[in-house]
Amino acid sequence: MSFFSGLAGALSSKSMDLKLITGRPSKEFIQRKDFSALPSMQTVRCQFSIKFLGAQFRYLFCGDIVKNANVVVYEYSITNLNTWRALLFRRRHKAVIWGHGPGYLTHENKFRLWLQSIMARRADLVLTYTETGREKVIAFGVQAKKVVSVQNTIETKSIADAVENVSVLDVDKFMKQHSVSADDQVFAFIGALDKTKRIDFLAKALDAMWKIDPSVKFFVGGAGPQHYLLDESISRGQAIYLGRVGPKEKAMISKIALAIVNPGNTGLLAVDALMMKLPILGTNSLSSPEKDYLEEGETFLTLENDPELFAQQSIDYANSQRTIQVSSPVPQLDEFIERFAVA
Repeated sequence: MSFFSGLAGALSSKSMDLKLITGRPSKEFIQRKDFSALPSMQTVRCQFSIKFLGAQFRYLFCGDIVKNANVVVYEYSITNLNTWRALLFRRRHKAVIWGHGPGYLTHENKFRLWLQSIMARRADLVLTYTETGREKVIAFGVQAKKVVSVQNTIETKSIADAVENVSVLDVDKFMKQHSVSADDQVFAFIGALDKTKRIDFLAKALDAMWKIDPSVKFFVGGAGPQHYLLDESISRGQAIYLGRVGPKEKAMISKIALAIVNPGNTGLLAVDALMMKLPILGTNSLSSPEKDYLEEGETFLTLENDPELFAQQSIDYANSQRTIQVSSPVPQLDEFIERFAVA
């Protein structure tokens, strides 16, 4: 929530108030244990969600809350009915849409792109996560001045400080605590234990790694409804479950692990990986705007989208003793907030 807290302050300096309107978090989302609230947050109790043609359409009954707003930022999603209502009917406020932008789904299709283009052209302003997303929206024929790249990111100072200040003694203690030796080949997973991260694929890859080389260790940092899929690898001592991890644990992992394994959606893990100076071993199954921050073959290595081949290639990477020099710039939170507030 560092972003929204910072945005509230930035808007306040411009004599604007921020009100964050959300629906009730799903059971699956709560299980990730990363939900938090802000004083400016208002949860709408009346909402509905319906599945149609394979897509989940959502609507929040929040008309009374936004009726006096000057600007409302909506989700740039063709399944968000609040966004469609604002863009297709008369409104008193400016409608801004914010999201990934087009072209980040594995199976994109012309109809979806057409709907995304309608949204972009009817909005007063479009905010995209990255510059690549901005270029894709402009390609729809939207005026460049109406599209802003905000460079989506997280607060990075705490992890930067933790990585810089972690001592050799701290690392040794952490390794002994988790029965990891200096000779072990160690990987890490950091993120939500849910379907977006393809935990089912990860579990199968760990099974394959166990058959190839049972000495390989695997830190798991995160929480979520699919934790149970990793129970077997944890019980046999292959995977070391850390729960949700913060800057201190990430700093430890950065000194021990060879790479971060992530077969699913990359998301803001891209920023964590850059700060930890570790490459991500992933697949081409899912994409995300933040992957634009990474360089293929250096900070992101695309492995085969098959658990057994993925496992073998991960171990091959460990045996290669390859050193990755991470020098890509890391988007900063204060710049993200400023771009959003100025837009």
